[in-house]
Amino acid sequence: MNRKGWDVLLVLFNMTTKDQIVQVIKEARKPIKAREIARRFELHFNEKISKKEVNKIIHHQLSSKIISSGFPRYTYSLVKEVKNVVAAESVYNKYPKQEEINFDHSATQPATDRVINISEKVYILIDEYIIDFHQFRRTKDIAIRDYCLQKLEKIIEMIISNNLNVDDISKYLEKEVLIHKQIIGHKRVIKVIKEKGLDNNLGDNNIESSTLNSDLKVLIQKYESTYSDFIKLNRKPSNIKSTFSDLINELEKQSSEILDLIVKNILTNNTSLTDLENNCSRDLYIKIENNNDICSWVNKKDEDHSIEDDSYEDRLKEFKILCKQVWEDGVVDEEEQIEIDERIKSLELETKDANEIFEQIKGEYKELHLLDNFLGDVKEDTKKEIAIFDDTINIDSKVFYIKITKQPMSPLFWHKFKEGIEIIYINKLHNQYNDFELPQLKKIITAICVTKLSFSSNQGDIFESRFKNYLELL
Repeated sequence: MNRKGWDVLLVLFNMTTKDQIVQVIKEARKPIKAREIARRFELHFNEKISKKEVNKIIHHQLSSKIISSGFPRYTYSLVKEVKNVVAAESVYNKYPKQEEINFDHSATQPATDRVINISEKVYILIDEYIIDFHQFRRTKDIAIRDYCLQKLEKIIEMIISNNLNVDDISKYLEKEVLIHKQIIGHKRVIKVIKEKGLDNNLGDNNIESSTLNSDLKVLIQKYESTYSDFIKLNRKPSNIKSTFSDLINELEKQSSEILDLIVKNILTNNTSLTDLENNCSRDLYIKIENNNDICSWVNKKDEDHSIEDDSYEDRLKEFKILCKQVWEDGVVDEEEQIEIDERIKSLELETKDANEIFEQIKGEYKELHLLDNFLGDVKEDTKKEIAIFDDTINIDSKVFYIKITKQPMSPLFWHKFKEGIEIIYINKLHNQYNDFELPQLKKIITAICVTKLSFSSNQGDIFESRFKNYLELL
């Protein structure tokens, strides 16, 4: 072996674990997750390291050299390689000056002079697009939006013209739901998918590309359909409802039984809560989240510390469930606050993410108990109507009650039928809330909800869901 070879071996021998992690990320030439770092670590150095150990070492020893992209991808990159990534900035710095915006992604490109094949080029473009897209969602900068549209068009053109494997790209984007919709859901890509017989990727309902087992997907679809029929019949006038009372009771019973089966499946398969939330309605996910068996499951994971091996996204979801139990009475005392702070540390959560979770819990608590102190018919009690709701809109012989809420992790709006009342919640903390004049926003959302109710099946819920998804893409 020549002198150079011995020098290389000596360097490798003297490397500490943190040096080895830096080397893995450097050779990856693109942002990668802790799980991937652990996998490559073993290949490079013939030593095993857990995802949990990777996260701890980066968080405690390498914070000056390595930076995390944060929610929603949680990938790591060397600081010098992410100088242009907005994720490196504070999440609260929503409006950077125009001159600070830079679209240079050369640092994420392969450093060698080898020829890059078309497939690799597409994945490089997708990785760059993901960074730019989340930058646009945080800043709402028009220049970034236009740049994103140009890059998206280029990605789609390369997929179509080079006949690339759409299924592989779909799997690659399984955690990026909105971008999955933009690329795999594009009309030209859909045409290719149909021609290849890959129609399952189109997502005709809420089921996205995911790791959920097929039984759970079927149960989710069945629940959404059954519960939709139950709500639709409950909306009927009392004289008509009495005719269908047996059917209403049966649908309610079926919904409850299906929900039990869903929970059982989740517990049996240790299902990712992040994956689950991305693949069911908001209403269903909240019911799952509040289920006693799910709470016990998360508590057990917390007690035996197995929760620490879950992904960062899942730990956030599980932290929310743990905190919900503390927030049961709507008040957090000093002792409970200490307990919450300890869990934030033990789960290695970012303070800003934990605070956002707690803000979400408070918003959901107020939503759940909105009508607790309300007595009588809303229509006949103007004073209480004004006190509880922010506005009312009459359309097509229906009254919709508007409630402005603050839930940082919820969509721009959602529609519920509760105790005979049609309630529309509009989320003040959503990043698109200030894109509209509030009076016009109320009217548009109410029109959507009326249209949703005109469908004879759960296609109305699918319509509302798709509208929200497409709105997110604007």
